[in-house]
Amino acid sequence: MSVDCGIEDLAQLIDWHLSDVAQSEAYWKSIHISPDRTPLPFFEILPSATATAAPTVEIDHCLDRARKFLCFDLESRESWEIQRTGLWARDLLVGDVFSRALVAESLAECGMAVPEMIEAILYQYRDNGWRYYRDFKALPPDIDDIAQAIRLLNYTDWDNKKRNDFLEKPLRWLAVNQTSDGGFPVWLTHGVEDEPEGGWVPLGGFRCIACEANLLSAFADGHPKKTGVWLVDGVKSILDLWDVEAYSGIYYYKPTIGSAIVALCLSRSLKKEDADSAVIEQFQDKLQILAEHRLRPTSAQDSLSLAAQIQIQLLTREPPIESINQTVAVLKSRQSFDGGWEAVDYFRCPGSTSHSIGWHRGRLLTTQYITRVLAQIVE
Repeated sequence: MSVDCGIEDLAQLIDWHLSDVAQSEAYWKSIHISPDRTPLPFFEILPSATATAAPTVEIDHCLDRARKFLCFDLESRESWEIQRTGLWARDLLVGDVFSRALVAESLAECGMAVPEMIEAILYQYRDNGWRYYRDFKALPPDIDDIAQAIRLLNYTDWDNKKRNDFLEKPLRWLAVNQTSDGGFPVWLTHGVEDEPEGGWVPLGGFRCIACEANLLSAFADGHPKKTGVWLVDGVKSILDLWDVEAYSGIYYYKPTIGSAIVALCLSRSLKKEDADSAVIEQFQDKLQILAEHRLRPTSAQDSLSLAAQIQIQLLTREPPIESINQTVAVLKSRQSFDGGWEAVDYFRCPGSTSHSIGWHRGRLLTTQYITRVLAQIVE
């Protein structure tokens, strides 16, 4: 069977395909096969020679499809954990709360009513002892899970007394474990009542800038009892730590998304009335450096990194609208038919040696983050 197709017909077909897939601003360059054999388009963004500004990218339909993907399984049964061979000498462990909490927060931020899901997650956090792994009692509570729970409280109708009573134990742990410079360690190993007889499992990553920023963001948004001073001192501590360690201070997150988390959380924290003007200026300078680091989306960047770059750019004094619109076009073209995005490394879990690094990835994790960033643009 043969098909009679001339050069002009082929050119028209290519033009139509580019316009539909890449919003007329992206140039189809090649097809990339990722390590998990999922085909991803490579794009090189070419600015128009005549346009003075990039066209506004319509993303409502994109967001609607993403929310449907996230709602398909509200129990988040997707197994996004990795096999940690040799890590803590344990078999495969699955975190059963944190990923669902991220999805629930993403849906709530988009205006969806999921109160029953959120309350169930909050009580599961409490029942798990504020640990990442329910069945691993030798693992101490951590500030990332506590921060996630505090943020979810904003989407409940609980009064202040009920919130404070619910957080009484983790807030007490935070007070005992706070460092002398106002920061917080990732793992809360002091003052915890159910410490195992053999002690806590040896852990790395005493401080992680992204985890601490998540906690400060929770303080800024929910502002539970006794956290006002913690917020002010914590912001200064994070900025000082960033000066010394930069990207190496982001220990448990992928550096690109960790940087965006730090930028967003500090931005929220510094909007408080008691924020110091000198600290705000210090943060804005760092934010501008982050935003200028990668102004153009490239074929080497995965979808999660592109979304993180948008989040950073949105926080700058003068967001580069054209660059943001172009990046959104690339993200739209990479959205799967089911509304989700590809699985990309999100968290990292250091192993028992410096060379043993395990990455956590999952389509739910990637999709909830990109959905939240795109929703910020619509707002």
